[in-house]
Formats: sequence, C-alpha cells, structure tokens
Amino acid sequence: MGGLTYFDFGDDFTFSPDKKKPIYNWFYYKEAFSSGFVEKIIKMLDLKPPFFDPFCGAGTTLLYCKMNGMKSSGLDCNPLSAMVSRVKTRNYEIKILEENLSKILEIKANYNEDKRWGFKFFRPDEVFPRKSLSDFFSLLENIENIEEKREKEFFMTALLSLIPQTSFIFKDGGVLKIDKKKKLMPVKIAFKRKALRMISEASALNGIEPNVFVGDARNFKGFKFSSIITSPPYLNGVDYSKIYGLELNLAGGESEGFLRSFLLSKDMKAVKDAYFDDMEKVLRMFDECLIENGVAAMVVGNSVVGGKMIEVDRILSEMGEKIGFKTYIVVGKERGIRHLGLPDVRESVVVLKK
Repeated sequence: MGGLTYFDFGDDFTFSPDKKKPIYNWFYYKEAFSSGFVEKIIKMLDLKPPFFDPFCGAGTTLLYCKMNGMKSSGLDCNPLSAMVSRVKTRNYEIKILEENLSKILEIKANYNEDKRWGFKFFRPDEVFPRKSLSDFFSLLENIENIEEKREKEFFMTALLSLIPQTSFIFKDGGVLKIDKKKKLMPVKIAFKRKALRMISEASALNGIEPNVFVGDARNFKGFKFSSIITSPPYLNGVDYSKIYGLELNLAGGESEGFLRSFLLSKDMKAVKDAYFDDMEKVLRMFDECLIENGVAAMVVGNSVVGGKMIEVDRILSEMGEKIGFKTYIVVGKERGIRHLGLPDVRESVVVLKK
C-alpha cells in the first residue's frame, strides 16, 4: 500500500460549497461531497470518462459530468436518491414544465391526507401544521396525476426538498427530531417559489443524460467505466435508511441494499466486521466495472469505535491491494480528538488503480 499524501480540499468533502449553486442545490443532501471535489479529483488524477458513481446520492458527480460534456452513470440503493439524481441531470422542455406547474397549484380544499401517511416515526400532525398538511398532500396528489415520469419526478423533487422549510421535522446528526418552535414557510408559497426557480434554471440542462440505476453496489455488474468517483456510507452512527425516510415514504419508494454501516448497536465488532465485508464486495465490483488502467477515487472517513480508532482508509486500501489494485491515500481533512488520547480522525480519498 502506498503511503499517505495530503491535499487541502477545504469544505469540498461536504455539500456546503454547493448550497447556493443552481441545480446542485435543488435538493439539500448533507452527506454529499461538492462539485468542487469532483473537479479537483478529476484534475489531480487525470481521470477520463465514462464516469461511474455507485453511491450517487444527490447526483453531484453525474451533474458535474453532464455540465462538462462527459458521459457518466450512477447507482444508488435508495430510490429517492436515484430520482433526485435523474431530475438534476435530465433535459427539459420549459413550456411543458410551466404548463404542469399551473395545474399542480390548483389546491383542493380539506384534502384527506391520512390515507397516504405511512411514516411510522411521527404522526402527520406532529410534522406539519394543519393547513400546511392539507396543502402539502393536495400538491402531492396533483403531482402524482402527471402522466409523464420526467415532469412528475421534477415536481416531486421540488416538493420533497421543502420538507425542512415547511415542517417541524429536522435532522440532528443521524436522528430525526421535531421542533414545534420552528418558523415555517407556507407550503404553497414555498413550492411555487421553488418550482419557478427550478424551471428557470432547467434551461441550462442540455447534452448527455447519464444512466441512473436503482441497485446494490455490492453486486452491480455488466457495465464498464474508465473512472469511479464516489463516497460510500461512512462507518458511523447515521442510519442512512431513516434520515431521509419521510421523503422516501412520500415518494412511494422503499430502500433495500444499504451497506451495514450503522454503529448504534450493542455488538460494535459485528457491525464493523459487516461493514468491511460489504466494502470488500464493493471493491470487487470496482474491479469488475473498471477498464484496464481505470481508476477509482473513494471518499471515506475514519471512525472511533469503542474508544479505538478504526483507520477505514488504510483498511480499505489494503483490501484493494489484495484484490489487485495499486492504492494510495490522499488525506483531505483531519478533525482533532486528541483530548481522548487518540490521533486525529481523517477523511480521505482512497485511490485504487487497476
């Protein structure tokens, strides 16, 4: 295994730099890296298309490739993530979007939302004020009545992206909580504003549309790529199957095939072993999907488990070498925890060359 090198990626391992970027910010996805990271890693490693992101999340890799005329494909086990990625990277006819918006905004009075609520963690009246609840589900039904999938998913993404601004729910790390003191935007006003902005920005989307698949990265096969840019779930306390559970439920989907990365378990060793067992399968998928001399760049974070540092980047790098890759690690960020008597926690890019 190659040694550690260092490069200052700033905040590019986070979504923060893209919060105000058109199209990238259509759906806030805290766990995503930024388009700046994609740009920097492509230049650093001289990566070539076609690109693949097997944990495509909110589609940052795919959108950057589209905006720069490069072919790409994405995969995610979460249908919500796959939908958001498709929406951000499609080409649209603006007139058709405008016509659909006019129909969607025809709010029905006293819509009975209870028949659609299947989110088990909170009741509807805990998440939305009564008026907002009725408006939200009226908009949702109007969106579902759109015949064309392209336009339906466009407006579904617009509506679901507004849950943080229009509901009492908030994401506290890896946990969903309720805050009845939040100042909320009226649903209809927020939706119209967001949809109009998305429509105005959609005119910039043209060119190659990526392929986006729903599936499990541990057993994906059948395609070849020159480069992989991705970030699998970190080994931590975030339950990725629940943190966007409300949005997924309202979109009518179910997730399967999440990596076993959730550490809130009595048997930490079993979780850690399961995570690396899953990641070995992912690395073998990389080997299957990359062409000869292809390169994978994978953002990972180290973890403290049971008072011990788990050097995820080194372990994955060593696993990659056993599979047949040439590997090295680019450290992009360190977070100090020396008060616990442990070294800094690293976030790194594990580079695997076939």
